[in-house]
Amino acid sequence: MLLRFAMTSRTMRALLTGIVVLCAGGPAQAERPVEQANLVITRVTPPAWVVRNGARTPLAPETALQPGEILHPGAGGRLEANLGGFGRLHLGAHARAFAVDSGTATLRILAGAFRISGQATPSGVGWLLRLPGLSASVADADLLGQVTESRQHLVLRRGSAVVRTDMGVVLNMERTAERLELAPGNQTATIAQEATSAQVRLLEETGFRPGDGTLVPGGRWRVTVLETRSEWKALAAYDRLRDAGYPAIISPSDGRSDPVYGVVVRGMHVRTEAEAVATRLSSHPGFEKARLRISKAR
Repeated sequence: MLLRFAMTSRTMRALLTGIVVLCAGGPAQAERPVEQANLVITRVTPPAWVVRNGARTPLAPETALQPGEILHPGAGGRLEANLGGFGRLHLGAHARAFAVDSGTATLRILAGAFRISGQATPSGVGWLLRLPGLSASVADADLLGQVTESRQHLVLRRGSAVVRTDMGVVLNMERTAERLELAPGNQTATIAQEATSAQVRLLEETGFRPGDGTLVPGGRWRVTVLETRSEWKALAAYDRLRDAGYPAIISPSDGRSDPVYGVVVRGMHVRTEAEAVATRLSSHPGFEKARLRISKAR
């Protein structure tokens, strides 16, 4: 009955879009060429979205991403993505990034703190990291960085990276803790030794913290935000949660002539992560008086 009443709503269109994306396939296999590899979300702390076809969709673990789709963690959000089997990408709150379909594996960082841990392909080719004003070849390196309105910088944690500015200057980052900075309008970049405190700050901004409400593949803990016999109340709660950056689902009860619709956020691997999600949602507009229920799927 729910489907019959809601097929024309944006909610059902979003549900069907999600089904299509999930059916498109899982993480890319390592033997595929890196330039054809998709990004796949492996962990996410809401709120976080992907912007595809001009619309924001909340991110869930195992979401497959196509070139041009923008990743966007919100306030307090974090995400980790598998770079097609050739490394990992971490994004901090308010960051924006997307993969470019340009015949090579290019990752553009538009804003925010990031970490990319690249692995070389059998041919020795890796990802190309693109920031405003510069690019870096990341075949076998671990880089931290941040893009702001006033500057962009990179910090080398492992391996080496070749950096090229848009003005044609080439620099090699080869020593651990080297930091490269480029301010808007500069023709050259500068390299210096990075302070340990700055590395720690970037690791904190891009890393996952226990008890923040992180969702992972196969996580069995869930938070039920609403249980109702009203299809429209369930749909309204579903829309509010997804607009807020939480990958909610609607779970109808089985075996009843008058079903109860549960609106659920799932994917936490331990109870403390579910409790963090519940605490955050209990103060979210529209859910202050909701009777949130934490449970573990069988």
